[in-house]
Amino acid sequence: MIRAYRKYRDSDGKDTPDELMELLFAVNSIPIASAECERRFSQMNLICTPKHASLLTSTISTLLFLNLVGPPLAKFNPVPYVGSWVAKGHRTATDTRSKTRKKEEEENPDMLVIWGVLDY
Repeated sequence: MIRAYRKYRDSDGKDTPDELMELLFAVNSIPIASAECERRFSQMNLICTPKHASLLTSTISTLLFLNLVGPPLAKFNPVPYVGSWVAKGHRTATDTRSKTRKKEEEENPDMLVIWGVLDY
């Protein structure tokens, strides 16, 4: 890491070794203005509501990332993702099929008395 930094410094920032790319990406992603920080915290507070308190940190991080750097909803094309979902055997939102019951329940004679009282 130290040698990579020396190489970077000696080239006046023109040559970035692969060892420094992850660090450089992390540093460049830090907001430099407090207004930008405030916007990001505001977005996080919109995502981390009491209703969503059980979300994993990784899920919150992904939602926050998509919210901050993702395309606007009007530019998002869900068709490829829906096609992939359906191709994997998942049901569509308009699918009316339901799982069929495999085992029929036998009537319990003791329960017939109770059901009779309940007018079932």
